[in-house]
Amino acid sequence: MWSGSADKTAICWNAEAFQPLHVINEHSSYLRAIFSFSWQVWTVSADSSACVFVSDGVFEDMSQEQVALQKAIQQYQAQVKQLEEAKLSLQETASDSRHHLQKVNEELMQVKQQRDKEQAKNDSLNQQLNESQTQSSES
Repeated sequence: MWSGSADKTAICWNAEAFQPLHVINEHSSYLRAIFSFSWQVWTVSADSSACVFVSDGVFEDMSQEQVALQKAIQQYQAQVKQLEEAKLSLQETASDSRHHLQKVNEELMQVKQQRDKEQAKNDSLNQQLNESQTQSSES
């Protein structure tokens, strides 16, 4: 990663360690633009000068850093994929659980209705039995 500054420098940075890898100090005024391409860095200064720098050493360090960053990105992508799969699995499990809970609630309601019917029959029979006993004792 490159930065240009009012102190007339262009700096190549190690993005992981936030440490400068290489400093270019060739302009007499602040930098207005920086462009890096392949093994070249182009700088444009407020003094109307433009420079092109080519350096295998700087870019070798950058290439090593880029490889490390690519590995880290791949690891994060794998973690994201695993977490997304886990999330989907949990969502499916939650959906299945909600469906199962709904069925259990429906069955519970049916059982309660059946119980209430049986209770009503039992109450009716108890009432008839009580009336029958009352009539027998009056006679």
